[in-house]
Amino acid sequence: MEWELEEYVSAIAGCLVLVRCCTGQRPHLLGHSLGGTLAMLCVARHPDVPVSLMLAPGGRFALANWRQLHTGVDRQAQQEAVAGKGVPA
Repeated sequence: MEWELEEYVSAIAGCLVLVRCCTGQRPHLLGHSLGGTLAMLCVARHPDVPVSLMLAPGGRFALANWRQLHTGVDRQAQQEAVAGKGVPA
């Protein structure tokens, strides 16, 4: 079974909500490389869930893509970037 980016983002947000429910505190979110991209998407879609976002960019995914991820790039460009065919311009 292959997951789409949005399914990963929803799963991450669900885990963060679980941590908040169990501890009573909003968690911090750290992402590296593709995890950084997923973390940025998670914060863009669910800004009230984590208390902070920490990024350790690497590989094809860097902070320069924050604006594109936050405003939304087309799904094909996201899938090509994940497949290693290049970062969306």
